[in-house]
Amino acid sequence: MLSWNDPKGNHNGIQIAVNGDGKIIGRIGDGGNNEEDIYSTNSIDGEKGWHQIVLVRKESDLLLYIDGKIDNRRQQLISKLEKSYKLYLGRDCGVNKNYNYFAGKIAEVHIYNYALSEKEIENNYQKDFNFLSEQMSFRVSKR
Repeated sequence: MLSWNDPKGNHNGIQIAVNGDGKIIGRIGDGGNNEEDIYSTNSIDGEKGWHQIVLVRKESDLLLYIDGKIDNRRQQLISKLEKSYKLYLGRDCGVNKNYNYFAGKIAEVHIYNYALSEKEIENNYQKDFNFLSEQMSFRVSKR
């Protein structure tokens, strides 16, 4: 869904993706041979509505939130990421020209230069859920 990395190499930057089983993958890499993944504990069904996916890198933790709630966390050892990567939305960076296009819709993307707190993530989820619910109600036609 989102990839912030250098298309010339593997193991660099940040990626958020969904695998064939519907599990969310958060991945970070340092540009060398170090790459760390975190997987959602459950699959999500995009056919049943939109989902908020948040990947937070805070100190030595990598945290994955789904729909405002912590889903998984792991300790990560990568201490530094480069800052000069390109941002790709709806596909990965295309190493070997395999772009893995995202077959869905992305409503919003937020990128922060600090780690969001659990409360901020929950508040953002509630705000976005209320907004999208209001917008969707205008699209419903009754007979």
